[in-house]
Amino acid sequence: MGANFTNLQKQKIINEISKLGIDDINVKNLVKKFISEIKAGISGKKASLELHPSFIKYTGKITNQAKCAILQFGQVNLAKGYYESDGEKTEVYGIMKYPMPGLHKSMSISEFFKKVIFYARDVLRGTNEIGLCMKHPIKPRIDGDATLINWARNAVCVPDLVGKHIAEEFNKYLEIEFGRRKKIVVLNDTVATLISGVAKTCEKEYEDFIGVIHSDGFNISYIEEVSKLKKIIKEGNLKKGNVVMDIEAGSFDKIKETKIDMGVMEKLDKVKVGAFSRKVNTKCFILALKYIVQEVSEDIISSDVKDKFVKNDDVDIEEVYSFFSGGLRSNSIIGQMFKKATLIEAGNLGLIIDKLIERIAKLVSVQICGLLEYKDIGHNPLQPVGVVVDGEIFEVVREFEYRVRCEISKYFGIKDPRYVKFLYIPNATLIGAGIAATI
Repeated sequence: MGANFTNLQKQKIINEISKLGIDDINVKNLVKKFISEIKAGISGKKASLELHPSFIKYTGKITNQAKCAILQFGQVNLAKGYYESDGEKTEVYGIMKYPMPGLHKSMSISEFFKKVIFYARDVLRGTNEIGLCMKHPIKPRIDGDATLINWARNAVCVPDLVGKHIAEEFNKYLEIEFGRRKKIVVLNDTVATLISGVAKTCEKEYEDFIGVIHSDGFNISYIEEVSKLKKIIKEGNLKKGNVVMDIEAGSFDKIKETKIDMGVMEKLDKVKVGAFSRKVNTKCFILALKYIVQEVSEDIISSDVKDKFVKNDDVDIEEVYSFFSGGLRSNSIIGQMFKKATLIEAGNLGLIIDKLIERIAKLVSVQICGLLEYKDIGHNPLQPVGVVVDGEIFEVVREFEYRVRCEISKYFGIKDPRYVKFLYIPNATLIGAGIAATI
């Protein structure tokens, strides 16, 4: 039966989706542009990449005993819990999630923070220290506070907090509730992820670290020398040492907009998503897949299946990958759709999914390769660069890491191989927030 799916059949599909721009990615050219954007951002010049130095202290080994409250303001959920360190190991516990205050409903600053306190009163009551991880763009301050740049994807509606200092505003309501202000350290999720990797690994095991967030958004961070940041560090008296640099990597816009990307933009309507994030995040992955299915000819995917697939709002990345890895044996929503389809038609969809995953892996490799080359790191196989990953696509699409590795290997080639190790730390963002608040 499988023999019916010939190379000729495969080439027919590839030719169709190539016309939509699925292969329009020149990794070498894009890496150069990415590095150029980093250098421009560091120099204070206008660039699509905004670079924000985090002033959080970080260390290779946690040696202090500490306990604090941890919060995470996500795009959909608010998470709360406790962070604790005994001087040798760290852990987070008591984690609970609630709908993010202001989600699709406009709130004042007062309403927002009162709701946060209502959800997290138990963890906030017993501590004077709070680690607050933000999954929204922020500009960190040297005192541990941060300015909110915007609410990611405009899903959370607390407009008056944009441009304000988050900890300063939060403390107004904590003082009313508990009779005292608290030490609040605010940091970005990629910075928190990187810090957790540094703290959770052996000090000499890795040459350097990169933090990656890849879910319904995309962002990346790395460690930078303060001496290179004179143009953008305006406060404090920092002259030497290192800082964790948050790159608003989802906004990288030096990539050709293809028909696929334009199709995704139409489906996003007015939702604000960065140019790079639109091409790689898990939400837009589904929109891109639906667009491609809609556009291919009916002898590749029938109009009946197309209609069901495109209109089904329950199709998400887990459902897609369940079908991709299990085919017609899977119990996924997509598997059910294709029960009455031919094996060739199901294979056609599998090939489209495969090519789209390959495209995303290439794009992600651009930014990792860019940092490896910019910092000239990753040469030693015994001391690789630790790429600390937090995100749905790496967890759900099991061979995604392998594909990114292949792209990194292709880029550097056999004459200049680079070595990375992908690290998966449960609750990395919350661990990083706890560390930042207590070291």
